[in-house]
Amino acid sequence: MQYPLHQGMHKLVGDLNHFYRNDKALHGNDFHGEGFEWIDCHDSAQSILSFIRRAGDRFIIAIFNFTPVVRQQYRIGVPVAGVYDEIFNSDSEYY
Repeated sequence: MQYPLHQGMHKLVGDLNHFYRNDKALHGNDFHGEGFEWIDCHDSAQSILSFIRRAGDRFIIAIFNFTPVVRQQYRIGVPVAGVYDEIFNSDSEYY
């Protein structure tokens, strides 16, 4: 933990564990098909995957960009119209 990058990774993993443990949408239906739904698993040109995790009426959309290229205005389909909040971004300066 003597290096800033190690400290950032420690914070990142801790936050991911916190989200997983505290949000039922991420784990409530781990062993049932209705807990997972692909949004897009075919965008290999931009190396992006997106999917939905859900439990009951609660859902979380996860989008993964596997490149160092920032994607501005990247659009995906969502199950409900509205404004969505970003709750986790591994590119945050915090990490």
